[in-house]
Amino acid sequence: MEEQMWFDINHIDKKKFLILYSAAHKKALNESNIKSDFRATELVLYDSEQILSCLNIQMHTPSHPGTSHSSQAFWATATPHNVQQLEQQTEKVMTYFRCHMHSSFSPIN
Repeated sequence: MEEQMWFDINHIDKKKFLILYSAAHKKALNESNIKSDFRATELVLYDSEQILSCLNIQMHTPSHPGTSHSSQAFWATATPHNVQQLEQQTEKVMTYFRCHMHSSFSPIN
């Protein structure tokens, strides 16, 4: 078919179309392309382990109430079990990014 296109022959019969379509379909719709397209359109969930591994977290013992760090809420990562926990965790991660990363938030490939 490619040779025919070089000679400006653009006609293709139904039988040849179905053969070429099947081959193109298999090549285009593979797992890698689909995942890449979902990432590009932000229709994919973020890999929380991958995101958390990029955070610069320093472990420390929480301070006692009344000290200079008492205004900061202690937070340990855990799988949220309801919408409220998910929203709280999302807000804390986004706050961390705003305060510490100084860059735009984008999916990690």
